[in-house]
Formats: sequence, structure tokens, C-alpha cells
Amino acid sequence: MGTPEEHDISFVTDPKALTYLKSFQPIPRVNLAEKYPGADTDSIDLLNKMLQINPYFRITVEEALSHPCFAKIRKPAKESIAEKPVTIDFEED
Repeated sequence: MGTPEEHDISFVTDPKALTYLKSFQPIPRVNLAEKYPGADTDSIDLLNKMLQINPYFRITVEEALSHPCFAKIRKPAKESIAEKPVTIDFEED
């Protein structure tokens, strides 16, 4: 059925969101290595760390960018950091 972390929704505080999430039956986590047999282990590891419903267990942006998956393609000298947080309209709902 998965680990307790996979089904932990204690981080959700909105009552409507809690009701919605509780309307679903828990399902086992998909084994991404089986689903994508051609993917390398770094890619599978990154996906597993990114695809966590609980944000406390999810990888941060900084951790994701520093992941070995990007070691050969990342060019930190060309990167910049936004001066202010990026806001996406749908996050306001």
C-alpha cells in the first residue's frame, strides 16, 4: 500500500481540500523504474524525489538543480536568481 509518508495528508489544512483528498482510495506508488525501464537511475531518483504529494518530503528546487541528473548540462555561470518570488495565478485559488 506504500509508506505512511506517501499517504500522509496532515500538511493539508484547508477543510475542502481535505474532504476532496479523503474521497480517493489510497493506491500504491508506481515503480518508476519498471514504468520507464530505459531511464537511468539518476532520472528515476530525481522523479521519485519530485513526485511527492507532501511538500515536506519533496525535493527543493535547489536540491533538484544540484541533482546528479543535471551535472553534465547545468551551467551555473549562466544562471540567475529572480529578484522577487514568482507568482502563478492559479496558486491564488
